[in-house]
Amino acid sequence: MSITLVIYDSVGAILQVTQCAPNQAQYQQSPAGGGILATAPIANPSVFIKQNCVIGGQIVPKVGMGLSVSATSFPADGTSDVTIGEIPAGASVMISGAVSAGPETITDGQLAITSNVAGSILVTITAPPMYFDWSITLVSIP
Repeated sequence: MSITLVIYDSVGAILQVTQCAPNQAQYQQSPAGGGILATAPIANPSVFIKQNCVIGGQIVPKVGMGLSVSATSFPADGTSDVTIGEIPAGASVMISGAVSAGPETITDGQLAITSNVAGSILVTITAPPMYFDWSITLVSIP
């Protein structure tokens, strides 16, 4: 007989799902500030890790961020912008392509992107542990 353990870090991101004999559970280790929860068997650990997190000592499903985007294209004139709003505080943003920046931490829930260069701009936002990663491709037009 074995038990299933979920190992998570200090922010609640699930790092590993493992099985062990009940008398071996005490030897499992979690990172500082993290923890270990016993749970029912998990059929597909890699999917489980991507779709869940730990909040308040409970396993909960991740949710979408529900962001707002003012436009998906804008003039590459250096003053026009696209604004992404409703970003969770503490989220990390990476920008690559015609404009590159990051990682940067969002504190006010808003991100404005301008460009002097035409092209595609990939914006990726990560807000662990309770949100799915989010990305969008914007286009700055000559």
